[in-house]
Amino acid sequence: MSNFVITIGRQHGSGGRYIGEELARVLNIPCYDSELIAETAQQSGFAEGFVQTHEEQRPTSFLYSLVTGSATISGDKPVSVQLFQAQSEVIRSLAAKGSCIIIGRCANYVLRSENVRTVDLFVHAPMFARVARISERDELDAAEAEKIIKQTDKARQAYYNFFTGERWGDVQSYDLAVNTAAIGIPGVVELVTQYLKLRGMI
Repeated sequence: MSNFVITIGRQHGSGGRYIGEELARVLNIPCYDSELIAETAQQSGFAEGFVQTHEEQRPTSFLYSLVTGSATISGDKPVSVQLFQAQSEVIRSLAAKGSCIIIGRCANYVLRSENVRTVDLFVHAPMFARVARISERDELDAAEAEKIIKQTDKARQAYYNFFTGERWGDVQSYDLAVNTAAIGIPGVVELVTQYLKLRGMI
């Protein structure tokens, strides 16, 4: 079978990262999430800590920099654009090497024009389920967990919408949109695996 890439967009607390990790185990392929930070740092020349702080950053400050000319470190491109372009190159390079799973980072958009087969997944869940997951994972009360979820989703939405010109979570941008509260993470993994079989990818 030829190479394929599973991209996973996700609402915060919906379990997208865990689904990626479990799919990677079942399919015996790598899953890239935080690992992209080191790769992007090497590609861009920025320090890892800087990339970690600024990657997938909401572009509010970037929009301001377009007018003022600020927030530029090298060349004439704002930092947000430099990091997005560097990370996009990393994503394309990883996809060209072999089958893999990529979490977030507009990967479904970045790979759309590439000569690689993709399964683009968007993972979501009702707020109550996400609050429960984040509360347990990070030892937070429900109010604080919900606040963090809303802030994170808002930032992801702004980042994705700005750099792709599309709407984050719009079903037309994905092959599958799955509610993890309905069938659980094992159910989503089974669903995606069956989908890969139906498309002749595995």
